Amino acid sequence: MDQINTAQSLKGTNLASALHLPIVSREAEDVLSTAGGEEDQVYEVRDGVLVQVRRAKVRCSNRCESCPGKGRPGRVAISAVAEVTKWPEPGRQKAALGVEKLPLVEMGVARRYLTGQEARPDFVAFDELLAGPPSGVPQPTFTEDQPAAILYTSGTTARPKGVTYTHGTLGHNCTIQVASFAFTPADIYLISSAACHADAFTGQLLPGLHSGGTCVLTHLPTPDQVVHEIQTRRVTRTQMLPASLEDLVEYLEHHPPVDLASWRCCTAGGDVVPLDLHTRFRQITSFDITELYGMTEVLSCISNPPFGAKKLGSVGLPVQQTECRVVDNADRDLPTSATGELLVQSPAMMVGYWNNPETTAEAPHGGWMHTGDLVRRDAEGYFWFVSRKKEIIIRGGSNISPLEVEEVIDQHPAVHLSCVVGVPDKHYGEIVAAYVSLREDATPRPTVEELRQFAAERVAAYMVPERITILPELPLNSTGKVDRKRLHALVLGLVS
Repeated sequence: MDQINTAQSLKGTNLASALHLPIVSREAEDVLSTAGGEEDQVYEVRDGVLVQVRRAKVRCSNRCESCPGKGRPGRVAISAVAEVTKWPEPGRQKAALGVEKLPLVEMGVARRYLTGQEARPDFVAFDELLAGPPSGVPQPTFTEDQPAAILYTSGTTARPKGVTYTHGTLGHNCTIQVASFAFTPADIYLISSAACHADAFTGQLLPGLHSGGTCVLTHLPTPDQVVHEIQTRRVTRTQMLPASLEDLVEYLEHHPPVDLASWRCCTAGGDVVPLDLHTRFRQITSFDITELYGMTEVLSCISNPPFGAKKLGSVGLPVQQTECRVVDNADRDLPTSATGELLVQSPAMMVGYWNNPETTAEAPHGGWMHTGDLVRRDAEGYFWFVSRKKEIIIRGGSNISPLEVEEVIDQHPAVHLSCVVGVPDKHYGEIVAAYVSLREDATPRPTVEELRQFAAERVAAYMVPERITILPELPLNSTGKVDRKRLHALVLGLVS
């Protein structure tokens, strides 16, 4: 894991040049998580330059439209300037795999850079590129409306879609994020999720590079590894999903840290942050979690202020250059405190879904992106997330937000995580089912009936889960969110 100081490596370089990436396909995500493939080397080709990025299990299927010579293994394009990691120990390497198989001439590769300590013929050490003048970074030719990246949705409620961004929209995103979140060249960012996902790529990596800060890249680190990186790298900022943040807080409660003084901001989104987690986090760190709202199609568009007073439980206010509306099913604006669908308009929005014109045509209406998420706005303009429209449980004609029930279950001192889904029922249409994982140190461990009684004392009777299942752990998808689709399938008996 290498730390990249962009102030030295990219200062004075055209940002769009540094971001001139081949289209990132869904396989960019698969390549880091696929088991059983041949161990190979992963590269990025950027305007005639081949940068070897990392060793990984590589599989490039014929869905990878962006790879030259579609279907050949070992050429999945991923972002590379900051996606640099050290080689594994020499004894674990498979020498000479990969590069000899690549049709470098046909791919138009003119120069090749190699990370790590290994020296190879025809390759220049990547450190030499970083140490050289800005003119050493090739300056590609492109237009603002040229596609720069495809980021795939997490697939929480539907099949993942390729969300396309241009150089122009990514540039707007950098400007908005740096201004809204007060990024500075002195900041050191711990990026703990895959850089092919929107939260890391557009919420941390790109604005971090744009502001001249330093990025420390990891991939799904354990809580003790997060603490180690904060302490040794003097990390100032993190961004995590609530599930990962829960793990970290639980670890810190049992392993008091030696020194986390450099850490000054922790943003969290992707799921609602439970109020209990807010409280426990502040008790340990002496500052509050900055809860935000974003989605792959509109990026981080609503947030509490990173420094200053926050409304805990709220996702905050629209970020700069961004407008938000709350509407009914006919797109009519709703009054304060009413629950409706969130619409977003921003110069940093996606331009469409890759190779999916039908879905693209259905997405923005009149320049407004329909998020499919239900929110309410209070008198001070702060937004409060209610639920995703597709996840609302309709029990006997009454709408139930799974997140509202989860918020209550998560308050139980023995509960680590919970997830609530709807179960088909002949009488009510749907009933409420909850999946729960318990904290490792939970003593005594509650029974299903005790958990149901705990919920019954805090929510209306029709919202109390009819079914509660305690699991050793809840399944997470590739982005670290609770995998609701898998739990739905579990409820229906489609998976075991």
